[in-house]
Amino acid sequence: MSNENFIWRFSPSRTAPELLEAIFVQRESLLQDLLERVAESATTGSKHHVLLIGPRGFGKTHLITLLNHRLSNDSSLTDRIRVAWLLEDETITSFVQLLKRIYEILAQQHPGDFPLKWLQELLDESPRQIQRQLQDRLIEAFRDRTLLLCIENLDVLFNGLGADGQHEWRAFLWEHPFTTIMASTQRLFEDVKSREKPFFGFFSPIHLDPLSVDDAVELLRRVALNRSASELVSFLDSADGRSRVRALHHLAGGNHRIYVALSSFITRESLDDFIGPFQRLADELTPHYQERLRWLSPQQRQIVEYLCSQDRPCMPKQIARHLMAAENSVSSQLKKLLETGYLLRSERGRESLYELAEPLMRLASEVKEQKPRRPLQVLLKFLRVWYCPEDRTRFTLQTGADTDHGAALKTDIDGRDFVTADVKTIREFGLRYAHPADIEMIGASLLRRLARFDMEKVTPTSLYKWRDSWVEFGSQYPEFQVPLRLLGVGIEYLIKQDRRVLLDLIVIERQILEQALEIEVSTDSV
Repeated sequence: MSNENFIWRFSPSRTAPELLEAIFVQRESLLQDLLERVAESATTGSKHHVLLIGPRGFGKTHLITLLNHRLSNDSSLTDRIRVAWLLEDETITSFVQLLKRIYEILAQQHPGDFPLKWLQELLDESPRQIQRQLQDRLIEAFRDRTLLLCIENLDVLFNGLGADGQHEWRAFLWEHPFTTIMASTQRLFEDVKSREKPFFGFFSPIHLDPLSVDDAVELLRRVALNRSASELVSFLDSADGRSRVRALHHLAGGNHRIYVALSSFITRESLDDFIGPFQRLADELTPHYQERLRWLSPQQRQIVEYLCSQDRPCMPKQIARHLMAAENSVSSQLKKLLETGYLLRSERGRESLYELAEPLMRLASEVKEQKPRRPLQVLLKFLRVWYCPEDRTRFTLQTGADTDHGAALKTDIDGRDFVTADVKTIREFGLRYAHPADIEMIGASLLRRLARFDMEKVTPTSLYKWRDSWVEFGSQYPEFQVPLRLLGVGIEYLIKQDRRVLLDLIVIERQILEQALEIEVSTDSV
């Protein structure tokens, strides 16, 4: 793929802006709103300061890149605005360093207005003198212009500036309002949400929504069009193609970066297979997640790695016991991991339960293991069946005949009173549909049947008997382990009518069961 057609997954600003425009989905109205805010900042005394909020991979850089691209093509604004875009995660520890860095970036783009030689000579002065002269030079340069300052990971910059640097910068912005700021962060942080901080109420926060399934399909479709992959485009337009994206969306959520990474190697055939490309995707993302782990302290890494290995959310006491560490120390680290977006927390009574915020981190960890604890392939196969349109599902019988008998299987399940059936009846049923593909279909059909039980007529005893019969039958099939686990928790929920029971499952499994039970998707995780 040529440089013009290459989409940089972790550095979107290096991607050709024309290509970023071609694959831009979901946020056109937001981009237009940002352009209007910048235009008003450049043409009036009203300066807008925006904080884009969203997890890593949510397209924040993509959005800022297109904002700058469109501004550069707006002849009415090109002479009224100068842009300084700080590098991501720049290390700046004082206000004078921030001023120096802004000047250096402006000098690269407008050397006539901001000569570097002047700055180099200035560096022989004291920091206080340097700060004063830099302030004066910028005030003069922007007497009739607006400085658009783009900052990624604003929390990192604020952390480096510290309290003194933040106070100095805020005072300067107040006294000399020639700057409009377009910043991003993964989540709101104390320096902008605390009333005691100088930048409280300064930014207009905009929380970025994740991609919907429709958005994800459209993004993959646009990339496929750019690659002239006509067969993939046609498949994405079909019910089967959409079902594969729904299965992918269950694991990847609305993360733009995941779909961009996937789009670089999928074909019509591989997306239909689903399992192969997803394993490759998890493998390709492993270095990214490993790098993110290296940013953590040793104990934080141990906590994340332990949660990667668990099949349910965990209490601090359980984590501390495994790490042989003090519970208060582990609780402190859990709070920090929660604040930085690595974990989710759910409450069950007086218990706090923690799990990974990104299922793909768990799956990437599983890919690198020689002997996975819970094979990724089993979950992927089940999701492929779970989201597959029932009238398009084909099954291969043990005889090897390729036949459409999904309807027969569904009718058989719906037509039998399995709640009162004994183990022998279920075993006989299983022998009829014992091919692995059918085993997954059986599991999906049983889960969907949960929502149709009339709990006024079904006793807990009969439900437990039903569950135990399927456990006896299905325990011999690896493909049945995911639906069995969901079935057991689902029955506990039906009997107890307590959503906290669902917390015995990790979030990617909990969401499947919520769909099966036809209950509102939970939003109690923090």
